[in-house]
Amino acid sequence: MDNFEKPPINPSELQPQPEAQQEKPRKDVEAVKEAQNFFRSLGLAVENDGLITKEPTEEQLAKLREWHEQTRDGGIDMPTEKAFYEKVLLAISLWRQQEGEKTNYLLGKGTGVEVSLRGNIAGRIKRPIEFSYRSHSDFELYGVDYEAGENGANIGGKSVYAEPFVKVFGSQEYFPVTKTKGLKNIPPTLLHETAEVVDFGGASALVPQLELLFLDKYMARESTPRQEGHDAELLARQYVLDHAKTHQYLDQLVIEPAVAQIQAQTQRDYQGQLDNIKRNIAFTRREFEEEGVDPAPQDLIARINERIQSMLDIHGTKKSISYSGIRLNLWQALTPEQIDAEGNVVNQEFLQGLEARVKEMETAAIERYKNKHQELDKLFDEIDNEFAEGKKAG
Repeated sequence: MDNFEKPPINPSELQPQPEAQQEKPRKDVEAVKEAQNFFRSLGLAVENDGLITKEPTEEQLAKLREWHEQTRDGGIDMPTEKAFYEKVLLAISLWRQQEGEKTNYLLGKGTGVEVSLRGNIAGRIKRPIEFSYRSHSDFELYGVDYEAGENGANIGGKSVYAEPFVKVFGSQEYFPVTKTKGLKNIPPTLLHETAEVVDFGGASALVPQLELLFLDKYMARESTPRQEGHDAELLARQYVLDHAKTHQYLDQLVIEPAVAQIQAQTQRDYQGQLDNIKRNIAFTRREFEEEGVDPAPQDLIARINERIQSMLDIHGTKKSISYSGIRLNLWQALTPEQIDAEGNVVNQEFLQGLEARVKEMETAAIERYKNKHQELDKLFDEIDNEFAEGKKAG
């Protein structure tokens, strides 16, 4: 995975901009200046790098906490554009993203996209297009270095935050260096080594490499997109992305781990169906015994078949629904000869049929992931055509 490098700097981005463009004030610069003035009004110093002091007094922290709570809206930390600039600036001030050679975290997910859309990234071609603001419920912090479990949980139990940060903003959603909301099996140095530095109104903010950030949001879309589209689409329209790099990440950080997970689930589904058939046979036998009946094998199987069929008549096999642990979309009617005295399915034809059904589901699930390459190409082509037509019209 050593070939995960940062994209080459585009020399045109480093050239002086035309005078007319220089005269036009950047919205993020004005918004961050307003945020800095707001914090100055609270007695907080603004440092040379544009950030607020990282060590406010206890009294100031209490006031900031009160302000944070008062400016939330129904659990949404940043309901307005003004609050977004203020709270992002304060967050990256109270808990610095980088200290010396050490990277503490990146702004990921929706917050990272919003910072990227509103700021500027050196070496990246940013298209002249603007999007409306989307509210954000919290800070999604990526690349946090801690002892993480398989699901990303902090199994070490140690707080990851700088104390002033957590005193103001409380606990936030964070992910380890090897996982994001939509990506898995990330090489542990990749997020930090390829991080983008965003000029956020004169202050510096760190976000994941845009190809990673795009793919993360593409695989884990927000439930309430803005009117212009989902975050991933807007990021790809705002910046010229490296398509080949994105496809490479798709293979290695989405499809490969998904295929492994699907294949493991296939084995669980196969064995689980057999285990639950056996469990239902035992349960049905107890039912007969409670009724004072010593059931023959055909009585047990007939009752189970009847129950499953009644559920199939209601739900069909299209959805992944279970009845008493038995998956309806994997069901095959049983015969007494297929079961041994302990309730195990021993008939090879039945077992082969179950294996074929499970394998068919596995193949379909894997194909859906592999089709993501075509989906991305379609999206990228649409975006390229959109801006190519815009140049012709201009």
